[in-house]
Amino acid sequence: MKRFWPLLVAVLINWWSGATVWAQSSYPNRPVNLVVPYPAGNAADIIARIVASRLQTDLGQPFVVINRPGAAGTIGTASVAHAAPDGYTLLVTSPSNITIAPWLGRNLDYDPQRDFVAVTGIGRGPFALLVNNDIPVKSTAELVDYVRKRPGALNYGSFGPGSLSHLAMELLRQTLKIDLQHVPYQGSGSAQSDLIAGRVQLLFDSLTAASGRLGGGDAKVLALSTNTRHPMAPNVPTIAESGIPELATYDVAGWVGILAPTGTPPEIVNSLSSSVSKAMDTLGPTIVDRGMERFSLGPRPFDAYLAQESAKWRETIQRATVDWRK
Repeated sequence: MKRFWPLLVAVLINWWSGATVWAQSSYPNRPVNLVVPYPAGNAADIIARIVASRLQTDLGQPFVVINRPGAAGTIGTASVAHAAPDGYTLLVTSPSNITIAPWLGRNLDYDPQRDFVAVTGIGRGPFALLVNNDIPVKSTAELVDYVRKRPGALNYGSFGPGSLSHLAMELLRQTLKIDLQHVPYQGSGSAQSDLIAGRVQLLFDSLTAASGRLGGGDAKVLALSTNTRHPMAPNVPTIAESGIPELATYDVAGWVGILAPTGTPPEIVNSLSSSVSKAMDTLGPTIVDRGMERFSLGPRPFDAYLAQESAKWRETIQRATVDWRK
């Protein structure tokens, strides 16, 4: 009997290891939940549904998009952070709750670096710098000169303190040491309406939301916030192209990517990343139509990108004189 128990334990360990490898190699073998921590219609939600449909076709299992909005995305994010790390509950997310929220002085029920592993990026896209028509400028350089001659006289809109549209302008303001007044809004519609009316003079909005202004009319699209131009607006220069040395490395993007709870087996993470990359071979043009471009980074490059973005927003937030808890 003394020799029997070690043998039995060894057999059970080998069986369990084999079963685990089999389970991972056959992943997925049941529905996968993609939690989007924002309301339906948000950019992450739209892209999640596009990718989910393709993954369902390619992998033969349902990929179910579940919206869990609230508290700027932190409620849904926390639910995934505490989910079983088995690859069947994933987070489809954007910057606000991963690379920005940890530095705003708010109580979070998760830690992005501790509680998540990067799976893959999906899409990345610019903000458009919108300017009221009454501002007599045609380039970023002209705008900067105009603002410097009128310190504190111009207002810029955003989608609230700590939003990416706010931080994009705050980074620009800090980099150039210019004086602008912040006016927060609840969303794109009201912010653009006030921009057109002249209540605010500047606004960073998504390229998709700003696309109606590309041909001119009631507001101007002056520049894009990413360091490369976008196929939707090939004639619109980037801020980095302004010729202003301090802005040569300016690069702000909205992104959508997938994270998994820490402890998710690497085999599943790598399998998911490869599957999404394959899906993007056909979905790339669809993403472009929504103001983004393909951003299929593998787990390690995506993790490095998130760390870089997190450091950038930590520094920007810490330098600003704003009560971010409001």
